[in-house]
Amino acid sequence: MCRIGATWILVVILGVLPAWRAPALVDDFTWPRAEPASVGLDPAAVALADTYLARQLPSVRAFLVVRDGRLVHESYVGPGEPDQIRPVYSITKSVVSLLAGIARARGEFPSLDARLGDLFAPFYAEGGEPSTAEVRVRHLLTMTSGQRWSETGEAMYRWMFSRNRYRVGLGTPVTERPGTVFSYNTTLTELLGVIVADGTRRSLKELADTSLFGPLGITDYRWQLRASDYYNAGSGLSMKPTDMARIGQLVADGGVWHGRRLVPADWLEAATEAQVAIARDYGYGYQWWVRDVAGCRSFRAVGHGGQYITVVPEKRLVMVVASIPDQLGHNPGDIRRLFEIVAQGADGACDSTLTYAARHAGQAPVAGDSFERLPAELRPLFRGFVEAVASRDLERVMSFYSDRFRLGGDGKLQRRAFWSRAIAGPPSFGYAFDQVDRVSDDLYAVHGWTIIGGSPRPLSVHVIREDGGWRFLGERYAGTARPAMPADLDGFLQRFQAAVGAGEFDGFSASISENYLSNGYSKRDLQALWRENGPAVAGIRFDVRAFEATAAGYKVFGYLDVPGVGAVPMEQLYGDIAREGDDLRWIGNRRRNP
Repeated sequence: MCRIGATWILVVILGVLPAWRAPALVDDFTWPRAEPASVGLDPAAVALADTYLARQLPSVRAFLVVRDGRLVHESYVGPGEPDQIRPVYSITKSVVSLLAGIARARGEFPSLDARLGDLFAPFYAEGGEPSTAEVRVRHLLTMTSGQRWSETGEAMYRWMFSRNRYRVGLGTPVTERPGTVFSYNTTLTELLGVIVADGTRRSLKELADTSLFGPLGITDYRWQLRASDYYNAGSGLSMKPTDMARIGQLVADGGVWHGRRLVPADWLEAATEAQVAIARDYGYGYQWWVRDVAGCRSFRAVGHGGQYITVVPEKRLVMVVASIPDQLGHNPGDIRRLFEIVAQGADGACDSTLTYAARHAGQAPVAGDSFERLPAELRPLFRGFVEAVASRDLERVMSFYSDRFRLGGDGKLQRRAFWSRAIAGPPSFGYAFDQVDRVSDDLYAVHGWTIIGGSPRPLSVHVIREDGGWRFLGERYAGTARPAMPADLDGFLQRFQAAVGAGEFDGFSASISENYLSNGYSKRDLQALWRENGPAVAGIRFDVRAFEATAAGYKVFGYLDVPGVGAVPMEQLYGDIAREGDDLRWIGNRRRNP
């Protein structure tokens, strides 16, 4: 279990069965189609859903409805969308859960009570963080390891740019008793992926091709490979909406596809039942979210930026949404309403005793932190903002934002448009805080979650002391002017950006020093990563906010704006620039293994 893969970093630059036989590949599958009315789905509900989609969810590019195994509705925005392979981000986690169930049925996945201390013994023998040794496999599946983790911002970047991500995940101290606190944590799924791959002695992609995607007829997809044998288990899949629907239908049918069992029934039952109650109206299973739809039991796989596979078993419904990631594109409650419109139009009644609300009534949620986790001087800012949202007073809400606010390419004006929509509905809003970093006397970085309409969104924001109080700034360099750079530095960055954007390996490679070292990565490592994932970084832009001249060359500070990812701190990856002969080259941040 000690063979752990390095992260790919270029994309952000910069129940046991006694015997199991892998199902054979199936012939090409085409979804059977039917009119909604012919399968007991009100056409008016479908039409209303499409209208609602156009008005409320501008970032959605595909919406599919499957009833009784037949595709009864599909709508797309833009040419070529039906065949568009899009990143599904954290839906990958739910797929890895299915692969874990397949491996378990073969006897190639450890007990749910197996300790990380035993599975990753070399890490602990080398003096690794002792508090994580008692974390069990079931805690990885349910995101209840007891670690405090943030999925965005600088805390995440430190993990993202580490050569040995598993060391960051295993090395994050446990602060709560495992099994008692839910904290969404992609590193836990990465560990699951390693456990599955090492247990089956094949990569996640190989296992999927022979035992999951192959039998489903899913062949035209991508799975991001790292610089090692390990595929990105947390967010690496890209696929078509119709193939997302196949996964949903498989799970809706209890793991059986066209009469053949692919995933054990007992595993799926546990995976899609809330193993942990997160809030009043939703919970988490084994990498699947559990949330009622229109008074019916339901569960879903969810990916960043509006990717959904939602299953409503009693209504015999599978619904798929694929979107362009857009943080301000919609209120999470808008997606929930879309699913409710369709489910309400499907005939048949649901057993109210099977819903999440009924099965977990009175169970105390395990997510959510008090404001006491914040420094005392920041508590009035966040408490006051929650009260402002509840008041539905837009001007009061916006008074908490600095005029210099910028986050992910959006400024105060775009944030104002978001809140004008969000507070028009029921203003259910709160926070769960994970980590606070003091950057300077007048600047904090706050990480955790915002809970809007009961749905969690990652929070990672800088707050600044301004006019005697604290305001939301967004990004560290928000509102600062871009400096005038020396001609050699400006030319070097422009040439490098052009080479990366054009996919020119030689131009990229020539810009890296032979002595490059950053977070444990050498020039050879970057070249290998480029060959595997280079096309994914086309379109990046430099946003330099500060620089320093040094004896060797330059230090550059600011962001890389990466399509679909957002603003990434430049210094986290490439680090310093050195003068070598007549040219400048990236020398790295010189960190060996952060």
